[in-house]
Amino acid sequence: MKHTWYECKCNQPGCMFCDGGLGHCTVCNGFEGTLTTDCCGRKITEDEEDSIYKKGTLDFVNGEWVHKVPNK
Repeated sequence: MKHTWYECKCNQPGCMFCDGGLGHCTVCNGFEGTLTTDCCGRKITEDEEDSIYKKGTLDFVNGEWVHKVPNK
């Protein structure tokens, strides 16, 4: 499943979405570094977010969770 991107329409100078082009999925609630390859179809848990972003050991690809070798 593809991520469903938040689309800001405020057009305010300095907006992190309009000006910065930052990505945020409205389904999984992933944001930039916590975005997986594909959307898991539900909000990610705090533990999953930690494993995706801080540890770099988790991803969601082709409909399943994939455990990866930790980032060095």
